[in-house]
Amino acid sequence: MIVPVTVLMVLGGAFWWGHWEVDRLVQWGTGTLVAAALGHLLYRSFDYAERGDPALAWVLVGCLAAAEWAGTGGAAWRSWSALAAGLGSAWWMLGVHRQPRVSGLTFRAGALAGVAWWLEPSSFGVALAAAVVLAKTRTFLLREWVLLVLGTAWIPATAFVLTWNGWHLPARAEQPWVLPSLTEQAWAVLAALLTAAGWISAALQSRSAGIRRKAARLNLALLTGLSAIWALATAPGQPHTWRLTAVAVAFAWVWLVPHSDRVHGAERWIRGGLWALLLGVWLSGIALALVPA
Repeated sequence: MIVPVTVLMVLGGAFWWGHWEVDRLVQWGTGTLVAAALGHLLYRSFDYAERGDPALAWVLVGCLAAAEWAGTGGAAWRSWSALAAGLGSAWWMLGVHRQPRVSGLTFRAGALAGVAWWLEPSSFGVALAAAVVLAKTRTFLLREWVLLVLGTAWIPATAFVLTWNGWHLPARAEQPWVLPSLTEQAWAVLAALLTAAGWISAALQSRSAGIRRKAARLNLALLTGLSAIWALATAPGQPHTWRLTAVAVAFAWVWLVPHSDRVHGAERWIRGGLWALLLGVWLSGIALALVPA
């Protein structure tokens, strides 16, 4: 229940404080719930997390709220659909570890990566991340790579034919890069430091984990992190870039959410301090995004 309630609270704040239009509220609410559901599926699948709690979905809702600064209409649906396709591609790629045959998995992952790339060219990093994970996880088998490439290419190739015949997608919501304010820069620095702390915490908590769990955590970090890095490097002025970044950040921040594990001494105080800082940055990011432009 915490995830739908958080979404409703953000939508209420966006309506009363941020003065968002109704169509933007519907798009953000729908897209966020779908992304949170897919993120939760990734979080609880392939032995990634020890518990199937809603921590990741809850953190992801806040990150997507902080990333929501532009984009309405058909362009917004295009971006949210690309994000859902990218998360679906990541789910299929997580299944390649320790499987006897993965050609079908690589084709499905590539096909969804191709959909994301077609909808949002800045999502090409999803396909690159899938290739990196396949190269890291499996010994080279030609058919697996061929099906990954075919899966990735056939949707954009079909779209090229349709475009040649006069069919076009809604235009993307592009904006020139604008230097953030000092407040936004300070928030970004804190968010980056928390992201680094989250991945350090993930590495420390994975020391005693099994091979399958370690592989799932590392592969998902590569899939989300490389997708975000590619988008930031190639298209920093697009709203979709920040949604991809929000997903990568959420999978790092979730490791700072406290659980019921018994910790004592300095570690307890460190975890408590990081949790308090995370909550403050999370809430302030949402508030910054809701301020009317």
